[in-house]
Amino acid sequence: MPSPRALHNMKFKTSTMPFQYTPGSNQGSFTVTNESLFLWRRALIVRYIKISGNDPSTRIVWNDYERRSQILQISDDKNKFINKQPHKDLFKSTVSVSVGKQKLFVVTIFYTTKTGMVQGQASNTWLQTEFKSINEVINTIIELQKKKGRE
Repeated sequence: MPSPRALHNMKFKTSTMPFQYTPGSNQGSFTVTNESLFLWRRALIVRYIKISGNDPSTRIVWNDYERRSQILQISDDKNKFINKQPHKDLFKSTVSVSVGKQKLFVVTIFYTTKTGMVQGQASNTWLQTEFKSINEVINTIIELQKKKGRE
């Protein structure tokens, strides 16, 4: 695993998705495609709300926002996944992950710019582990969808 210094202003490519990370700022960003945008949303919901949300020492806060930063009440996680925008006014979604009283990171997906951002003390760890794993699963889903479409 590269040291944090070696990661400074480095661009990562995992499959077709670059990730930029600057350790001194404790934040990174990545771009998503039209076909992966709502897969990222669902993957984050499953990973942090459905899986980690049951751990009593972990605090997970998910919020969906419209352009004026008003919180939207969207419960699409209770329905079958459809790869489209779940609400016409959806601008961004955030998931904040804390353990005890320590906030580890916040992941934000911006739907209009197709950009993701991770911020916080554990953003480097998130890049090394979570981002790579989630991205690989999403890329596999997209490949399977393309393959199924060709059959």
